[in-house]
Amino acid sequence: SWKFLSIYFNTPFFKANINFPFFSIAILCIIPFLSNYKIENYKIHHKIIINISLISYSLYLIHYSLVEKTIIKNILHPHIEDWSTLNIYIFENSLYWSLSFIGAFLSYKYFEIPTTNMREYFSIKRHYKTIK
Repeated sequence: SWKFLSIYFNTPFFKANINFPFFSIAILCIIPFLSNYKIENYKIHHKIIINISLISYSLYLIHYSLVEKTIIKNILHPHIEDWSTLNIYIFENSLYWSLSFIGAFLSYKYFEIPTTNMREYFSIKRHYKTIK
């Protein structure tokens, strides 16, 4: 029965019609909890949320196209095909999330922050203040 489930969960039908709507509904169910979120009670969680929100755009750009399609499916997957389905699933997901967060952090630190600083340096407001 596990073999049937692993085959069923890897189909495009499951990913498009079950997986995406399920996660959207799960996020929708979390929204009431997040609206009552009090920062004072969760200092550690607050720092984690702040850090993830800072790298969120880089995470959005990197996670699917670079990590999922290029690294895991094209480079890694041919080398681990003889593993058991559960081991492949655990290894792929662990690698997927760790590479996504590492890549997003590096992109944020070495691209987004310098680009934002450069934008502020060349902004019209800065030059306008120096003219007065």
